[in-house]
Amino acid sequence: MVFAEWVVPAIVPLDPAPAEPITVGLWVGLDGFTNGQVLQAGIAATLTPDFWLPGLATVDWWAWTEWYTTQYQDPAVQVTNFPVATGNTVSFLVCAPEPDHGFVSMQNLATNQVTSVGINARPGITSAGASAEWIIEGISADLPDFLPVTFSDCTAGTQDHSFNLADGVITNIQGSAGALTQAYIASPTAAVVQWEGWS
Repeated sequence: MVFAEWVVPAIVPLDPAPAEPITVGLWVGLDGFTNGQVLQAGIAATLTPDFWLPGLATVDWWAWTEWYTTQYQDPAVQVTNFPVATGNTVSFLVCAPEPDHGFVSMQNLATNQVTSVGINARPGITSAGASAEWIIEGISADLPDFLPVTFSDCTAGTQDHSFNLADGVITNIQGSAGALTQAYIASPTAAVVQWEGWS
């Protein structure tokens, strides 16, 4: 299992607005570091240019789950009954109670809403539990600017062991013009990601 809680960050308006939609995901997951598959869940923001008002863009937040594999490349599945908005505090638990079955529990602490989702693996795919991840991922070549994000209460484990960020590895997001983030481990249970343009 892997768990974290974070505040949905504000998106800073871009000037000029993007010509194409850009999406960023904030998530927790199991595996993915070296084995070509990841059981994951989180939220994403899509910044879409306004067709009728050039120079402006809309921001849509949405929750999702995914058991991604390099073999099948299944897309993320939107969780339509779990609305999120800027400023909400959300928590996500991702676990694999069986090697070929995943379970996700998500909570919006601002609205007191809880949702759970079961995810079956594709044939021949199993969770190895080889790594746990707390991730901010660009789905596009670049990212919009965000206020800093702190993943808190970060924990992962098995039936017999628990882990946190004490031995974690940080990787920053690279964009078309260089690094887009600066991330650091603030404590054994908290990681901070600071976006480009913020000091």
